[in-house]
Amino acid sequence: AATAVPEAVASAADFLPFLFFANRGGRIEPHHYASGGLVPRTGFAGGGSDDDQQPSSFDAAVTNLMRREGGYGIDNNGAEVNYGINGKAHPNVDIKNLTPDQAKDIYRKQYWNQIGGDSLDPALANVALDTAAMSGPAKANELIKASGGDPVTMLHMRQNFLNNLSAKNPDLYGGQYAKSWQNRYESMLKELGGSPATGGRGGDK
Repeated sequence: AATAVPEAVASAADFLPFLFFANRGGRIEPHHYASGGLVPRTGFAGGGSDDDQQPSSFDAAVTNLMRREGGYGIDNNGAEVNYGINGKAHPNVDIKNLTPDQAKDIYRKQYWNQIGGDSLDPALANVALDTAAMSGPAKANELIKASGGDPVTMLHMRQNFLNNLSAKNPDLYGGQYAKSWQNRYESMLKELGGSPATGGRGGDK
């Protein structure tokens, strides 16, 4: 059955601050993050030898996110993008020469920390960081709360929100963006072992 979406979550007006699209992964770059400041990378959690260490929740989530986003390119607005970091949203960052570690540092400071990623279950943290990168930490925090902290429910709710957005403004959010969002949803849902929610795809007529 389809997951019910609260009106506050489904409102397209909530999405208006996020208008910068990258050319990989269908992400939406929040324009109000103007600084690309860097912070030290935390590395791996736990003690013991390197052979005994496991990636932290952040390392796993950001690695998945950067894999989805891809490398350097130019988005449809003419902005440089690398690992999902958009030059228009981060004008002080050398996007073309951005290293993976620098991208991870940006994601930690401006996205992960804003959603309290260290306190989340790893599966939920993975969806939440992806959502924060696409739609901003405020939207991610809203969906964490609305979903009751269930990662599959959160993913359904995010996709229902994007479907609603595409249906209300197909000229801006339909077409390739709707298709990219749908592909991302299906891929992440498969990773979580969830079942698709019923209903039409974003941008379908």
